[in-house]
Amino acid sequence: NGYSISKGRLENTITAYFIQQAGNQGNEASEYNVLGTFPISNTKKEFSVLAPWLLNEPITDNWNVIEYEKMSNVRVNWQTVTADGWMDKVSLIIASGDLPDAIAAGTAFGGSAFTQSQLDQYGSQGIFIPVQDLINEHSVHLKSYLEKNPHIKSFVTSLDGNIYGFFGVNECYHCNHQQKAWINTTWLKNLNLEMPKTTDELKEVLMAFKTQDPNRNGEQDEIPMATAVDGRRTNLDGFLMCAFIYTDSDQNLVFDSNKKIQYAPAQNEWREGLKYLRDLYANGLIAPESFTQSTQVLAQTNEAGEEPVIGVGFGGVNFLCSGSAVSDKFKQYDALPPLTGPNGYVSVASYNNLTPADVGLFVITKAAKEPALIMRWLDYFYSPDGRNFIDMGMEGRDWRAGEAGELDFNGNPAKFVELVPNTELLENNIILGQALPSIKDAAYREGKKVNSQDWREGNGDTELMLFQATKLYEPFAFPNSDLVPTIVALPDKITDFSLIKTSISEYVKQHVARFVTGDLDINSDADWNNYIKGLNNLGLEKYLEICQEGYEAKYGKK
Repeated sequence: NGYSISKGRLENTITAYFIQQAGNQGNEASEYNVLGTFPISNTKKEFSVLAPWLLNEPITDNWNVIEYEKMSNVRVNWQTVTADGWMDKVSLIIASGDLPDAIAAGTAFGGSAFTQSQLDQYGSQGIFIPVQDLINEHSVHLKSYLEKNPHIKSFVTSLDGNIYGFFGVNECYHCNHQQKAWINTTWLKNLNLEMPKTTDELKEVLMAFKTQDPNRNGEQDEIPMATAVDGRRTNLDGFLMCAFIYTDSDQNLVFDSNKKIQYAPAQNEWREGLKYLRDLYANGLIAPESFTQSTQVLAQTNEAGEEPVIGVGFGGVNFLCSGSAVSDKFKQYDALPPLTGPNGYVSVASYNNLTPADVGLFVITKAAKEPALIMRWLDYFYSPDGRNFIDMGMEGRDWRAGEAGELDFNGNPAKFVELVPNTELLENNIILGQALPSIKDAAYREGKKVNSQDWREGNGDTELMLFQATKLYEPFAFPNSDLVPTIVALPDKITDFSLIKTSISEYVKQHVARFVTGDLDINSDADWNNYIKGLNNLGLEKYLEICQEGYEAKYGKK
């Protein structure tokens, strides 16, 4: 056949080939030093990262960025864009095909992370590369964490078996039950009233707030209940609706008795909740501005006079007051524990069940020439030292280890003492914070020193206030198995899923306002049926089918 070769030459050729391949692999491995050590490479290396940026000073002046380049011997070519419209800008850059090696989409500087649906979409198109092999071969800290936390690995893995981006874990205790209500307990004391435990008792308290001058200024200027439209969990139908039906204000999905997913705002219990809200409004107990005003206006209203004028409000934090920078009025408020409704139902929204990890904080694109380098660079931030570095800054200058007698949130010996507040470090371009993924577990967050177990002391400790408030909510939480986890639509259903969810969420928001203010009559079967018809016209049935399909694909039939 013209291609004869002697046995000896064949063996020599094969041997030479394997020697060459072994040499190539050795050269590749020798480019890097031992995993988990610095510098990452003795040769200066470089890659590009696209990121959002809020500060006037450039990211290249950031202390973390400067120090980590010295440690790692890796220079990052940062391509920053202003945070306004961040995800729109990212979409345009991806569509242009002119990709950076990686994209940092963390929230510290005004960005928003990629959703699981976006990861699946860009991953299936080959724009974001799978990283599970990189994790196994080029990471120490992240690999170890996933081995110890298989539930996190399952959560961040797409339906096709790939992991398309890097995640962070932020075990924020108070974030789990962030749908809180805040009540002026100074007013309760002034009127000799108990903390309300039921929806009926709350109405009685609000009536007293309206008519009995609880702020003792001699004027009838009290607003029994008020909220805003732009704060985190400030919606009127969040905390209060949980006395009638479980609602988390993100998905608003519940299981029925057959483990089928249903939409809470389409249930009769939701209607009962709206009747309660309508009754409060009709009695002048809810400020009409609650459906239009900002949290800034809400706080200004409450801060304007000598005494606060608002009795009850809502939010992941207390949005009723501006905090210690303006006055001590916020110290008059405590968390209102979950209320029991007229049918004996009580629930509290749990958000950590929905998102045990924050996905889409960092991705590697198909343009990356050296993905292994990026993995090794990122891995440090998954270690305790790396977390401390980007979250607390320099040891000795910005933070120190706890000393004898210093106590943490739980009253145990404190592990860390923050010498400079986190917000100050971010504003002064010292740390990157949540711009990059890291593991901030409960032991870390709750292990920081508090000055007192009384959050009102001094300027007031907001973190301790939230921590202690959440302790009141935790006993009312349902088991995670009873809650609908985060739903991820199958790849071919992502567009429909997103469009319908947006439409029905906006529709519900509008109709809550219309029913509560009396523009529509919640007691009218005709008005309620028209509302349900409107949901169905927007594709509710199809949406629930997509949710059920996505749930069963990700979590299995149960």
